[in-house]
Amino acid sequence: MEQQCAHEIEELHAFFVAWFTGAIPRTEANFARFTTAIAPDFALISPGGALLEHADLVVWIRDAYGSRIHFKIWIENFHLRRQLDGATVVTYEEWQETADGVTARLSTAVFLADAGTPNGVRWLHVHETWMDDKVTR
Repeated sequence: MEQQCAHEIEELHAFFVAWFTGAIPRTEANFARFTTAIAPDFALISPGGALLEHADLVVWIRDAYGSRIHFKIWIENFHLRRQLDGATVVTYEEWQETADGVTARLSTAVFLADAGTPNGVRWLHVHETWMDDKVTR
């Protein structure tokens, strides 16, 4: 599960870059890379504390197509934290570069094993926290 989670984090964030920059066509098949990877009851807590449930997040991501011309994401310091009854908890740093500069967030993600997804894991929950003290790049 550790490698599956690490690959999924890298690949889904590569999708976000391609989607937000418009580097891939705006098709349902391409967008399905996101929707097939998250659980129907997926929830994201943003670094600012906003709770985004599945339906609202899908609309927000879909509508953000091509909205960020200059946008990069990279992942650092991935760690498996715990495996419990089919669930895996990981942490990783998500670094983003936009025209406004570089930001970093520490993310905790919960995955469930699911053979029907691109990397065999389904996103169940993500909680992000700003890492302003680490942004030095």
